[in-house]
Amino acid sequence: MNEGGQPAWNWGRCVWCVELTSANMSLDEEEPSSFEMVLPGLHGKHLGMKWTLRGLGLYSTNYSTNYSTSGAHGFASIVECERERGTSLPMLRSLYSELHAIFVLLQQEVLQDKTRRATLVAFSRNYRSVMKDCMEEIQNVLSSNQNHQGENELANQISQLSALELIWHLCEVLFMESLQMGHLLPMLLDWVRLHSSALDQMAEDVTQSNCPAEHSDYWDVVCGFVLQARMQEARKLLAQSIIPDGECSMYAAMDELLRTMPHYVAGHTFTEFELKWKYWHDECERLLSEGAFPHCQLRLLCKILLGDAKALLGKKHLMPWYHFLVAKLLFNNPTVKIGEVHNYVQPCLDLYGCGREMEPLDQILQVAFDLNYNQVIKDCSLTLSSWWFVSHLADLLHRCPQFQLGSDLREFLLFEYATDLLSHHSLWSLAPAYLDTCGESGRACLELCLVRLPLQSEKKAQKVLRLCRERGMQDQERSICKQMAMKALRSGRLGSALAWSLRAKDSAFATRIADRFLEDYRSYGFLPHLDLIDSLGPSMLVSDRLTFLAKYREFHRLYSENHYKEAAQLLLSLMMARVAPRYFWLNLMTDALPLLTQEKVVFTSQQCYRLLECLQEIVTERNKESAMNEDAQAEDIIIIREAIASNHARTVIQERTEKVL
Repeated sequence: MNEGGQPAWNWGRCVWCVELTSANMSLDEEEPSSFEMVLPGLHGKHLGMKWTLRGLGLYSTNYSTNYSTSGAHGFASIVECERERGTSLPMLRSLYSELHAIFVLLQQEVLQDKTRRATLVAFSRNYRSVMKDCMEEIQNVLSSNQNHQGENELANQISQLSALELIWHLCEVLFMESLQMGHLLPMLLDWVRLHSSALDQMAEDVTQSNCPAEHSDYWDVVCGFVLQARMQEARKLLAQSIIPDGECSMYAAMDELLRTMPHYVAGHTFTEFELKWKYWHDECERLLSEGAFPHCQLRLLCKILLGDAKALLGKKHLMPWYHFLVAKLLFNNPTVKIGEVHNYVQPCLDLYGCGREMEPLDQILQVAFDLNYNQVIKDCSLTLSSWWFVSHLADLLHRCPQFQLGSDLREFLLFEYATDLLSHHSLWSLAPAYLDTCGESGRACLELCLVRLPLQSEKKAQKVLRLCRERGMQDQERSICKQMAMKALRSGRLGSALAWSLRAKDSAFATRIADRFLEDYRSYGFLPHLDLIDSLGPSMLVSDRLTFLAKYREFHRLYSENHYKEAAQLLLSLMMARVAPRYFWLNLMTDALPLLTQEKVVFTSQQCYRLLECLQEIVTERNKESAMNEDAQAEDIIIIREAIASNHARTVIQERTEKVL
């Protein structure tokens, strides 16, 4: 806080963080206009640039000064410059989440057509409450910080949030609440009282002293209370004065003036209030003209009550100019209309020496008092380094029927805020709710960004998929499943890869994974992830190879349960239907060996002929292509042929015997 209790905030400069693989750099904020920075790996080179989701990507190019290629080869350096979003503190991330929850509720109210002015005021107060809670949390952290680490950052965040809440509250008063309540001044006084922390701290120091009346700030605090119409507190503090003999009547008269000062009460007419005010004002003038206050401080108090310009100006060190403005209205025009306030703004700024170069906070408050709500939004957009404040404020003001805040401006601000959230590692899930309110452009952005989010875990992937399903984005859902399937395949998690490919309904990828299962079987002699294969169900129809894998697993199950006839029939049907890959046919023939050598005949003579046909196709295919393990395969083929011949002979004998009998 600076003099007068105004939030001391270094406005108007965006902070950029440069992220490199080996080092992180933070840029100095001291220079307001421009700065020069050396980027590791890019210094002295010609740069190319490209806007990315997170910020600005810079990279070195191979172009010389005459725009011809240099022909040099080497490693390219890429640096990504990211604007600081102010989310480094956990409390601020919590703030974003709370704002998101209120925003979602507000959109639901809009859909139900319940956005009455009272409803908007309630939502505005909820927004401010969240900001205050965040300030309190940061203050608690600052108070308990024994190592004094990051104190400047914490204090700066408190100051920024205080200034933002000050602006928001004023917009609530001028653009929403005043039109609902009618009388402006009581709401402006509440606004002043809620943002007078400097006076409250001074009053606490005075009241906790051994003798408040002898404290150096005693009369400043009394005057400060009066300037904010906190008459009961002023009277209570005035009663602690050390009153000399013969001056009791003087203090009693001042106490009576403070007690009887009229305040507008809802339900009363302005005419009735103005009559009471005139009577009270005349009484103040009479007492002052009769010299009822020889005490200099009491006389100054009486002049303040009369709205004397010099008396008010003498206490300007107690308050910023916008508090001075409200005090001037309080004692000079208590029934001021909302459209008349702007007439008092510029004189107050001149008294405080706010010339041509105004601070951004002062400028925003000025245009707010001018009821220029569009300019408030634009100035906040240009001044603040984060979009959260201006986007939520613009959305709320857009709901006010008496204002014509352009929907394009509102959508632009929400769009920028949402894309900013999407680039954050933990706040990305808040962005879809904002993009949903941005029409076709918001949906298009969401479709592009969701599939480009880094999926570090399956939990995050499930979150993204849920967002896609809720919005009917089937193509994006399949794309994400493909990404996760590829990621699982690269890490050797075949079961997970197969599950993701099935969710993506990707026939080619499912075929690729099924081939990996079969390759593992050929290498190690067993099928992995049997529980997953057993639970495929209708999903096996995604690809022919997956269908074969499921049926092949069924063959092994039948064989292990001693259902040899059914196993033999299934094995033969897999070969005859040509669903088995060619490279796996020899394995199927090898699997037929135990069935061919069973004591009890399993294959019929007709099935033996078909086995021989399949074996001959394998031999023909083998002769066309040279194999690395040619000798081993040749030996296997001979063994299989002999087993088929032996089984066929036994089958013929058995069939003829049965025919004779």
